[in-house]
Amino acid sequence: MNLNVSYTWESLTVFARGENLLWWQPYKDYSGVNSDAFGIYGGVMLRI
Repeated sequence: MNLNVSYTWESLTVFARGENLLWWQPYKDYSGVNSDAFGIYGGVMLRI
């Protein structure tokens, strides 16, 4: 369950505000890669 909480350090800030859905979509476009793949990568980096 820790991975879910640390999915993305940036997502945590947005999630607290309740704008994860609105922020997740534009973020996918900005990153240029799948939000799922990027989220897992960011979460692992934060954990390490």
